[in-house]
Amino acid sequence: MTLLQPTYLWGLLGLLIPIAIHLWSKRKVKTIQVGSTQFITETKSKKSNSIQVNEWWLLLLRCLLIAILTIILAQPYTTHTPDQVAVAYIFEPSLIDTQEEQSRFKTLPLEDRFLLKEGLPKWDLETEIPPSKTIPSYWQLAQEIGALRADSVVVFSQNLVQGIQGKRPSLGKHINWVSITSQEEKEVPFYAIQDQDSITILSAVGESDYHAFAKAKKAASQFAVKDGTISIIQNDTERLIPVVKQDTKTIDVIYNSSFATEAMYLESALRAVKGYTRKPITINIYKGLKSAADPAPDYLIWLSNEEPPEVDIPVLKFEEDLFSNKIVKTISGTNYTNLTQRLSPEVVINKRLVEGVLHWLSLDAAVQSDFDRLDNRSLAMSQFKPNIDKSSSMPSKEVKASLVDPLWLLLIVMIIIERVVAKLRKQ
Repeated sequence: MTLLQPTYLWGLLGLLIPIAIHLWSKRKVKTIQVGSTQFITETKSKKSNSIQVNEWWLLLLRCLLIAILTIILAQPYTTHTPDQVAVAYIFEPSLIDTQEEQSRFKTLPLEDRFLLKEGLPKWDLETEIPPSKTIPSYWQLAQEIGALRADSVVVFSQNLVQGIQGKRPSLGKHINWVSITSQEEKEVPFYAIQDQDSITILSAVGESDYHAFAKAKKAASQFAVKDGTISIIQNDTERLIPVVKQDTKTIDVIYNSSFATEAMYLESALRAVKGYTRKPITINIYKGLKSAADPAPDYLIWLSNEEPPEVDIPVLKFEEDLFSNKIVKTISGTNYTNLTQRLSPEVVINKRLVEGVLHWLSLDAAVQSDFDRLDNRSLAMSQFKPNIDKSSSMPSKEVKASLVDPLWLLLIVMIIIERVVAKLRKQ
């Protein structure tokens, strides 16, 4: 048993209180003078003999009450460590999605298998492994692996770049990482853009050491669009991918005479973005306020000292911030983005204005998200493995059990017994 607050044991000095009260409360013997004891018969009263015994039991009960309460305040608990296994095998869920993939590990022992996910749950034959699209955070999970009660740990993973986050950890235990990656190039279609008479299919192409886009333009008549998706047969497997129409994006640039230079550079940046992305973009330039009859744009660039109108579209406005290291700075939680400096040839080049405008427009945000999800690049083992810190060791995974609750129950029972005895003895 261990005490969380051992200083409360000084409360045991309170045992002196019932002892002192017990000693001081003894009744003094009364002396009765009688003329003769000739006719007094000597008797032995059972009750008088039991008085001292019962008072000592009452004293003991009251001392126990104080002792139990003191121990409760000291917060006792017990600890024990689970049995340590010889070898623990940990698998990244994406490696065992199917029975065919699970069969590659059939020679390994069936016991002491875990899944590489938060909490390191056990994997047995009854556990169904659903298809997983979540990439484990390898270095964060390495801390849990290091605390696992096992003499040796073997981890089977893909070592994907997406799973590397934060600082490389230093562990006191050596972990045997086994990298299982495919060197076969994969091309996975994931997005389609529909023009008037054609459909451009975007695919993620790569293997363990590279990741790239691939585009294939095909006649729209080859596909049947149903519920916003088209079907593509690849390696005898049907894939449904979303298809979107290539809508024209309209960008309004509204400026006054004091921002004519900025309007010129931003118009050039927008044209550069249009040529690079090959997106249908319409750029409208207005000196002064635009006519209310003009259609609403998809994006607004506001170059004026006046406050921009309240709109629900992305707005790029001038707000000087000489301490910012970005020429285009997003304001978190709003639809506003700031142009932080006046523009000049040096600023446009050094601060990468075109790149900032491209990021602000986010024309391919949905495409980029799906593209990143299909990144199958993996790190070399020398770059992937956590550091080994021989000077420290991971703490053992101890299980703590508090004794406070059962002691409270015992205290209540002892109080009831003490009250009953005290009432019987009229103490």
